Amino acid sequence: MNKNYLFSFIFLSLFTLGCSNTNQLTNIDKKQDANPTSNDMIELNALTSQKYTLKVGQKAFFKTKVHGSVGLGAEHEIEDTSIIQLVSDDIEFDSKENAEMPGGDAAKKQFIFEALKAGKSKITINENYRGDLKKIASFTIEVE
Repeated sequence: MNKNYLFSFIFLSLFTLGCSNTNQLTNIDKKQDANPTSNDMIELNALTSQKYTLKVGQKAFFKTKVHGSVGLGAEHEIEDTSIIQLVSDDIEFDSKENAEMPGGDAAKKQFIFEALKAGKSKITINENYRGDLKKIASFTIEVE
């Protein structure tokens, strides 16, 4: 009888712990998604239009997953940096508690760009896996 009770207790404890971690990750994702929602900033989305119009001083962002210990990374290229420039490329770990542990460096990388002057330029995000190019997201940016 004690073995059944102990098994049930361990099972319920692990199940509850698993559910609480899932909720925590969901809240982290919501917080990250809510972060760059200013009217002055637009999201560059690889699944929708590849052409965007920005005003001078307006910012745009692109988010992608990275996981350095697995070999998943992302880099950017800007055709004309006098028209648009990178202002930050921050990384936010999926789990800050596990970030220092082996394999715990799964994260989202957010590139933020700012329109500097009128003109046309192109932004390319290269996603690579273990040194090989896997995905390219390319955006034409017209600055008014």
